[in-house]
Parts: sequence; C-alpha cells; structure tokens
Amino acid sequence: MKAIRKLQQRIKEHRIGRENMKSNKIVRYYSSGGNWSTHYDACQIINNLPKPIAEITTSHLGIEQGVFHYGGISHAVNKKGKIKWPKSNVPIIMTWYHILDDDHRIKLIPEMDERVSKWHSTCQFTLNTLAENGVSQDKLHLIPLGVDLDAFKPISIEERNRQRQALSIPEDAFVIGSFQKDALGWADGVKPKLEKGPDIFCDTIEKVAKEKPVFILLSGPARGYVKQRLDAANIPYHHTGYLDSTEDIAKLFPLLDTYLVASRIEGGPKAILESLASGIPLVTSKVGMAPDILTHNKNALISDIEDSDALSQNILTLIDSKHKREALSEAGIQLAQQYSWKKIAARYYSELYQPLL
Repeated sequence: MKAIRKLQQRIKEHRIGRENMKSNKIVRYYSSGGNWSTHYDACQIINNLPKPIAEITTSHLGIEQGVFHYGGISHAVNKKGKIKWPKSNVPIIMTWYHILDDDHRIKLIPEMDERVSKWHSTCQFTLNTLAENGVSQDKLHLIPLGVDLDAFKPISIEERNRQRQALSIPEDAFVIGSFQKDALGWADGVKPKLEKGPDIFCDTIEKVAKEKPVFILLSGPARGYVKQRLDAANIPYHHTGYLDSTEDIAKLFPLLDTYLVASRIEGGPKAILESLASGIPLVTSKVGMAPDILTHNKNALISDIEDSDALSQNILTLIDSKHKREALSEAGIQLAQQYSWKKIAARYYSELYQPLL
C-alpha cells in the first residue's frame, strides 16, 4: 500500500510538472494546497496582486522561467533533509515563518543562501535568526501577514449578544478568546505544543480567574491540554472545535472582550490582525509580528514572552476599564486597515517579484 501511494504521488508531481512547463505565469508560488493556514495566505497573496502574473503550484518540477517562490521552508526541504531545487536557474524566493531552536534545516542555510535570491519572513525575529545563521543581509525582506477586512470586522452589540446567547455564554461574562491548534497531533491534544504557549495561556487565565470571573471561548483542533487545565480550575469555557473556513473563524472574534496570545514562537500569528480588525482588544506576548506592528498601550497590551503575571495583569486592566477597552478597540481597527491583503500583496509585487522579473 505504501509503495502504491508513493507511485501515485510521483505520477501526480510529474503531471503538475508538465502543467508548470506549459504555464504562462511568470511567478509560481509553491504551496501545499489543502486547508492549511499557509495555503490560505498563498491564495490571498496571489488573488490580490496588482497584476495577474502569478499562480499557485504544488511542485518544483517543470519550472523553467519566471520567479519561483517557496511559500514555506517545508516545501523546499524533504523529510530526508534534501533541498528540492528547480532544475532551471530561475530566481528563488524563500519564505520562512518561524524557526525552532532544534530545527535541523538551520544547518542548510549557508548552502541555500547561495541559490536563494530573496529571503522573506513575516517577522523581524525570524529574519534576525536567518542572518545569524548565514543568510546575506541584503537578501532579507520583512513583509507581515495580512487580514481579510471583509471577513474580520465589528458587529453590532445586539448581534453580538444574540450570538453569545446561542453559545450559552452568560450575558455579563468577560470573554477571552483563543483560536488555534496548540497541542501535538490531531486527536485529543493532551500533550502541549510549547511554542504555542498553551501552558502560559492557562497560567494566565488561572491567575485572572482568581481575581475576576471569566469565560473562555476556544476553537481549533487538539485543545485537550487547555481544556483539562480549565476543567481542573473550574473555569467555564466553550470549545467550537475545528473550523475549516475563514468566515466561521471570523464570526467568533466579535463575541470576545479580549483575545489572548501567549505564544513563545510565531511567524504571525494571524489572530493579531484578525482581533484588531474585529474591534477586539488584544493582549499578547512580544512574539512574531507583535513587536513589529503593535505599540503597547496604544493599540494592544503587550508583555514579555512567558510572563504570565504581566499578561494576567493586562487582562485585569481591561476588565476594570471600559474606557481602555474602547480606546484599544478603536485604535486596533485603524491599525488593521494598513494590513489588508490587497496592501500586503502589493508589497509582495513591488518588493519581491518585480525586482526579479
């Protein structure tokens, strides 16, 4: 059975390779396809470019002209640690969202830098790590993630109350949101994925709950670790499970009073901009894009990574101050307008693609 699947995969890749050879597009963006977050980003970028010059592919085969953009390091390096280069000498763009300390691909950076024309990341922290490990400084490009402003937007108080009632959320509850996958595997998810900070998230919530009553709104697969911690602390929550569409995720943000990001390592996360665009005050660690685009006490409340005391105090500040919530909400909406996918795609065109064409 394994041999058959391998043969089928080879046949599929060669078919896509033939399609790449016939394509008249001058930018090919390598994405895994399927319902992955990075594929959603790829679609937003390609569909919002100012000129129809690009298309998504799922193979490096058959690339003979134009620019080839790896939409993630996992597409460029196979499981055996071998780099999958196109046979032709086309310009290469490499996107790398975040780097774990034990990532075996770090050792390939000097070799890859000889072939890659431009390296891209969504946060400065990753770019700094790439530079420290051998990437040429003049090849580094910072372009953050974008947000779909048509999907993520505020709703009326009446609609918010109606939707909260449908989920049995108490009318007077202070609702804290977390919409992600933060445990290993795809089953119950009881072993935490530490870079996502589910332990810090729970530490923070438990500290807040000792001072004020809260309600937690969760979505995403593999949230077993968080749910076990909330159950043990008798903190009420609702888990909507896995949502496979942006529209469904967007419907959850306006139901919140704040969104909490407690991660240790991120390339984004998207939830930063999604919460701001939805008019939801953001409490976050200095992770991923946060220190690049946010200003503490102006459009978000920001603390150091792994500082659950500061995160919990920031949430308590929001609970106690309606004025602060309203000020952050207004400033967040204004900031999010600068990061529409249309504006971000225009930067991809002018900063990455156009100089290489």
